[in-house]
Amino acid sequence: MKTNNSFSATLHILLHMQQMDKPLTSEQMAAFIEGNPAFIRKLLAGLRENNIVCATKGHHGGWRLCRPVDAITLYDIYMALGEPALFALGNRSENPQCLVEQGGESGDVGDAR
Repeated sequence: MKTNNSFSATLHILLHMQQMDKPLTSEQMAAFIEGNPAFIRKLLAGLRENNIVCATKGHHGGWRLCRPVDAITLYDIYMALGEPALFALGNRSENPQCLVEQGGESGDVGDAR
């Protein structure tokens, strides 16, 4: 049975966006979760429609958060994704170089810059 990991992948990506504090491409975000850029763009479409992320075109363009991370609720994300299965949480693969995973292990995810 294939699981839906869109909710956990989105949380992972949003935390990276907050940590990086600069526009990111879908290719960069795909590398964070060892995923496909097309999958990332599909996730970002719903987030953009709900004013969670914004896109900037051009040489220094990319995706960024539209509002502070503390103003985004889990419910906002859940609804923006079209109400995916919630209990498919977890990483698809481990990546020790990942800032989010490093912060999660230390209990300091919000400040893992």
